[in-house]
Amino acid sequence: MRESESGLPIESVYGPGALEGWDAAEKLGEPGSYPYTRGVYPSM
Repeated sequence: MRESESGLPIESVYGPGALEGWDAAEKLGEPGSYPYTRGVYPSM
């Protein structure tokens, strides 16, 4: 395992198991909606 410049661990490959307990609907949002992780306009 490698480390980032700030000392955080970085895996070589991330798979579906790395996202256990992460809810995309809650954390990612829809395009054009807060937190704008998928663009500031719905068509992005």
